[in-house]
Amino acid sequence: MASTETTGTAGIARPERAAPTTTQPTLDDTRPPAHRTAMTVERDAGLPGHGRPAMLFLAPFVVLYVLFIIGPAIYGLVMSFFDTSLVKSGLGDFAGLSNYAEAISSRDFWSSLWHTIWFTILTTPPLVIVSFFFPVSFVMRASGWRRLQR
Repeated sequence: MASTETTGTAGIARPERAAPTTTQPTLDDTRPPAHRTAMTVERDAGLPGHGRPAMLFLAPFVVLYVLFIIGPAIYGLVMSFFDTSLVKSGLGDFAGLSNYAEAISSRDFWSSLWHTIWFTILTTPPLVIVSFFFPVSFVMRASGWRRLQR
């Protein structure tokens, strides 16, 4: 007859533990349900009609962004391939890549490019440091210096 209790290190009786039993998953357990296969994508439907308010909130931004950012950028790109003037109406004669070749050979272009790079090098680190300093100072003021030191 087997004993159901064993003696521990301090002479305390404790019950014997049964060995854990594991079962291997069957093929039916690993298959997705019939309505969910690998080729279908199930989407959380949520409440119907919630996409319309989101689009209405986004519409003014999208209109202004296209009108003042995307539109002028595309028009400027198109103008760069023509011999045009901002004073005269119309695009003028097609110039192709000759405007770009003229810009690359110009000293003014390279001087402007260098000044732009130098401006970026001088302004980006202070902006990053200041934008990090202000939130940290607000957290320190709100929660106290000692809490931040932990």
